[in-house]
Amino acid sequence: MTYHIGGIADDSISYTVTDSSKKVACTGTYGGTLWAESLTIDPTPLLPGTYKITAQFVNTSWGAGDPDGFSLYKIRKDVPAIDHIERYDPSTKKWVAFDEKDCLVGAKVKVRAIPPAKSVAWPTGCPAWYSGKEVYDPAADNSGLTLLGTGAECTITIGQSTTTTDYTYISALSDNVISAKYRGYSAKLKSVRYGPNYPMVHDDGTTAYDNTIHWQVADKTAGTAEIRNPVCSTRNAELNANIVLETIPTGASELFKGATVTGTGPVAFTGSIVAPAAGNSTVGAYVTGGKADNRVRYYPTFAEAWKLVADGATVTVGTSQNPYYLTWADPQPTNLSGATRPLYRTLVHVGCQGANGTAGTVGKQDTTVLAGMWNAKFKTKSIIRTDTNTSGKPVLLTYYGYYSKNNNSKYNKATDENHNGCNPAFC
Repeated sequence: MTYHIGGIADDSISYTVTDSSKKVACTGTYGGTLWAESLTIDPTPLLPGTYKITAQFVNTSWGAGDPDGFSLYKIRKDVPAIDHIERYDPSTKKWVAFDEKDCLVGAKVKVRAIPPAKSVAWPTGCPAWYSGKEVYDPAADNSGLTLLGTGAECTITIGQSTTTTDYTYISALSDNVISAKYRGYSAKLKSVRYGPNYPMVHDDGTTAYDNTIHWQVADKTAGTAEIRNPVCSTRNAELNANIVLETIPTGASELFKGATVTGTGPVAFTGSIVAPAAGNSTVGAYVTGGKADNRVRYYPTFAEAWKLVADGATVTVGTSQNPYYLTWADPQPTNLSGATRPLYRTLVHVGCQGANGTAGTVGKQDTTVLAGMWNAKFKTKSIIRTDTNTSGKPVLLTYYGYYSKNNNSKYNKATDENHNGCNPAFC
C-alpha cells in the first residue's frame, strides 16, 4: 500500500507519519497549488498497516486560524484480497492448506498467500506477514506483533509454546487479513533403558542393580540424584533402548506423533514416537541401533546424545551416561552343577576392564581374553571391588578372609561371613 498526502494550500505543509507502534515511518514537506505526493520511505513505499498522519502549515498564505486552509487525505492503492494461505510440507513436497499446525521448535516453515485468481499478481510489498499472540487487526494497535516480511511467500521460524493453549498467530495482510496458528513443542530426556542386557548384582549376591531404568535425570524438586546404573551386554549385540521424554509444554504428548528420536555415541540409535496418548507429560520411544563393538569393552561412561527430529528441525533433548560392559560371550546363568548363579558386577568389571579391546572368535582367542584379565588384574594381586564401603572408600577383593555384608570394612561375627576356613560353600 502507498499512502498519499495532498492539499490546496498556496504554500507548503510539513507532515509526520507514525506507525501503530508510534515509530516515525517518514517525514517531509510538500507545497504548491493542488499538489499530491506519495508518502514513501525512499525507495520503498510504506508497508501495509495503520498509520497516523500529522500535518501543519509552513509559511502558509492562508489567513491565520482558517481551519479549511487545506485538505489532508489518504489514498490506498487497490490490492488484491487473499483467498487463503498455504504451507509447504517437506515430507510430501507439496503445498497444503495452512490453518493450524504443531511443529518442533526451530522448524522453518515456508508459507505463501494465494490471490483470488491465478491471473492476479501481488504488487510490491503485498501481502505483509505478521506474527504474535493475536491476529493482526487493522483497526487496533498492533505494536505487539512482529513484521516477518512482505511478498507472496514468507518463512516462519517456530517458537516455543509455554502451554498447550499457547498459540502463535501468523497473519497475512493485504486488502483483507487471513490468519493461521501454530504450537511449538520440544522435550527433555527423562530416562533410558538399554537392551538386550544381563542383570547384575552387588557383591552380597542378593542386591540387584535396577535393571528397569539404566539412566534417569536428576529431579531437584523431588530431591533425587541422577541415576547411572551399570549395563552389561554381549559384544556385537544388536542394541536397542527405551527412551522416555518429558514434553514441553507439559501435557502435550499428542503433539509428538510421528517425531523421530535418535541417539549418537558408541552406538547410533533411531526410532519413532508412533501413537502417544493425549494429555500426558511424557512420551516413549523404542529405538534400535547398530551392533555394539565386536570387542570386549569397558566404557566408564557410555554417553549417548539424544535428539528429537521432526518438521525438518532437530532439538537436542539430553545426554545419558552409564558404565557399560561388553562381554566376550553370553554370561552363563548356571554353574557346573546346574545351580543358578548371580552375575556379580565386580566379576564383570574385572573381566571386561582387563580384556578391554580384545577381539576374535569364541573358542579360538579365549586364552587371549584370559591373559588380558590375568596380566591386567589378577597378576597384581590387588583387585578392588565395585562396591565401596559405607564411607565411600574402595574395598579390596579377597579369596580368604571375611566378607563384610554392610561394607564397613570391619568384621562382625554375628552378621558377616568368615571365609578363612576355605569352606567349600564359599569357594
